Amino acid sequence: MTARVRSLLPTPDGSKVYVGGDFASTNGLSYAGRLTLFSAADASIDPAFRAGATNAGSRSPVLAMALSGNALVVGTTGSGGGCTRLDAATGTTQWSKHGTGDVAAVAVLGTNTYCGGHFSGTASFDGLNRDKLAAVDTVTGVTQPYAPGINSTLGVWSLGTTSEALIVGGDFTKINTVLQPGLAQMRNLTARTTAAAPTGLKAVAGDAAVSLTWDTPSTDGGYQDDSYRVFRSANGGTMAFVGGSNQENFSDSTAVNGTTYTYAVLTRNGAGDSALSDVVQGDTRRRDADGAGGADSVPRHRFLSRRAALLEPDCLRRWTR
Repeated sequence: MTARVRSLLPTPDGSKVYVGGDFASTNGLSYAGRLTLFSAADASIDPAFRAGATNAGSRSPVLAMALSGNALVVGTTGSGGGCTRLDAATGTTQWSKHGTGDVAAVAVLGTNTYCGGHFSGTASFDGLNRDKLAAVDTVTGVTQPYAPGINSTLGVWSLGTTSEALIVGGDFTKINTVLQPGLAQMRNLTARTTAAAPTGLKAVAGDAAVSLTWDTPSTDGGYQDDSYRVFRSANGGTMAFVGGSNQENFSDSTAVNGTTYTYAVLTRNGAGDSALSDVVQGDTRRRDADGAGGADSVPRHRFLSRRAALLEPDCLRRWTR
């Protein structure tokens, strides 16, 4: 190699390794400059792989690579930077996007290729306004509307993926004005689902009211606008909607004393409703005909009756003297 190697990417079977960097040639072969494919067994160059243009018509130094099927995606530096898809076997350029700064990281998730780096501002990526992160349809090469606002001078340095999320690392402190220093997880929009049902539902019954609390669901399904819907049945009847909440609590002020209520809660997000939670019961206070408390309370006159009974032997002894 005639200069620095910046990025390495083995093929899934481990038989070959993509090598990218600043080098203008390899073993005197100019077609193996900037990006080439080696045999992992003997480091021989694969002559079938000859990288095409990776940045505005030129083959620029490669900073990052990602592989998905027959799509080899690279991020490059140079005059600005490039985010490019190549044929993984031949190196033929499929599409290439130019940015006003280095593309320091690339990742493929779902149907999109994500390009992260140091570009920002007006017409900063593929002629569109993008701040440090952009998405391109991996098959068609169409730049997507996805445009999070990532601050700082350099922004994104690294990208990774899980089955459902893009992980973004860099020197940023905010994303879309929300404090998010250095590391963020962004859910794949195509993988979003309904949220999980709430757990830990509890009920505290009172006088003509039942207070409910529950725990946050284990997953929000990829949406940040979850809300809750509360259902109840009375004395073993049919469950019916009783109210909604944006917090993990609800007060049922329409409860009627002397009634046994059964409650369940579900989570609602942009994909729909979760299953109902486990149920919990709440028994409101029973009332006597005169309005005094019944089985679930200890009325005042009953305390007086008990006191009289305790004093009675002393009273009898005094009167007999």
